[in-house]
Amino acid sequence: MLLKLFLCLLGVGLCASQKVNIESRIIKGNDAKKCEFPWMTFIYSKVQQFGCGGSIIDSTHILTAAHCVAAPNKTAEPSANLDVYVGASALEDAKILQVKTVKPHEKYSFKTAENDVAILTLASPITFNDCTKPISLVNATTKLPNTDCTIMGWGATTDSKDDEGTYSLKYATVSILNDNECQQHYERVFRPPLPSSIFCAKGIRGSDVCQGDSGGPLVCKESNGKYFVYGTVCGGYDCGKTASIFMKVSSFIPWIQSKISN
Repeated sequence: MLLKLFLCLLGVGLCASQKVNIESRIIKGNDAKKCEFPWMTFIYSKVQQFGCGGSIIDSTHILTAAHCVAAPNKTAEPSANLDVYVGASALEDAKILQVKTVKPHEKYSFKTAENDVAILTLASPITFNDCTKPISLVNATTKLPNTDCTIMGWGATTDSKDDEGTYSLKYATVSILNDNECQQHYERVFRPPLPSSIFCAKGIRGSDVCQGDSGGPLVCKESNGKYFVYGTVCGGYDCGKTASIFMKVSSFIPWIQSKISN
């Protein structure tokens, strides 16, 4: 069996990053409607030439994965190297924003994927409209829901380097697994107990995140119709064939608040 763990857990490169010239998407996903997920951003490194996802959490801050913007030695990507695309499901229609500061988690581990979160501060505030809005953060005490949730991104649809697709945002439905199920999928990576800040989700009918989706959100809809971000994409084995790994946003609320307040 080909073991293709999204690089962040192997310690050999940027996890689930995507060469920008590979036009691809979420595996077995659906086309997002115009402005359907207004918090979604695409983060592109002009020097490294890879893309990741991210979430707007307020007018000047983007939540993403640390491995998208930091090297294994925790050195942050220079802010001048990064562009943030907002406001459109089709990248060619998006507005491009500049980044002021890049803040990966200080305890991010490239080898174990723990603390794989980062905050980007934009050089100028976002003007909110129907196509560009923040996603609500869960509280530090919020537990993972038992309902199906949604993933989204511009990442690859297969493991193939020749994968072709579009620059249109895709989304798919996933189910959150309990810790025991997650541990079974990743027993060669995480020794019991599973780190409390990590959880797994598995796609419905083979849908999944893949290269290029890292840092993007896993969102769940409340009974009142409001979306909250519960997780950020970290990585996984063989896109579409097993569960993928997410950072638990509730575990990082104090850290996030400390970064955006500064």
